[in-house]
Amino acid sequence: MAQISKLDAARRQLDAAIESWLKNEDVLIAHALHMAALGVLTDLDRYERPDEFKLFWDGLPAVVRMSHRRVANFLKHADRDPHETIEEPSHDDHEWSIGLAISFYRRLSENNPTPLMTAFDLMMKSVWPEFFNIAADPDPDIEWAAQHAGKMMRDSPDMRRRNVSSTLKLIEEGLFPANADLQRTERV
Repeated sequence: MAQISKLDAARRQLDAAIESWLKNEDVLIAHALHMAALGVLTDLDRYERPDEFKLFWDGLPAVVRMSHRRVANFLKHADRDPHETIEEPSHDDHEWSIGLAISFYRRLSENNPTPLMTAFDLMMKSVWPEFFNIAADPDPDIEWAAQHAGKMMRDSPDMRRRNVSSTLKLIEEGLFPANADLQRTERV
């Protein structure tokens, strides 16, 4: 049997979760997969870089740190609350926790994400640039178009899926780098 590392296992789970999200399959299956990956990735990051992990984790909004675990815990435990019910995660909640897992994967893999992760990550940063400190384009027409496209995608999970599919196709055809990233930059 082949040996796999924890990072490889998390990569495969995360890619499977993104594939499920792209196909608009059962959100709970995708959620269980990417949350399992996120658990491994946060443990690895905490082990590899305890000080950096604390700064990164503490820098996240409290709602992100806490709420993403609620559904995951619901899906894997029934010993304390066998009759509990919860609302399914929203598209936004689901996408944000996938994005968080990708951020940890990028950190641990020395910025070597899979094409699926890259396409998903770029969509998130295009739709919500203000959360990633993405600088405005100096050309006002291009900036207007980027903001308009981002707003349209915010309002449509299907459009976000089409964006990821299109970007993935460009990566697979070699027309876009597989580890592309929108960088945090200072506005000038």
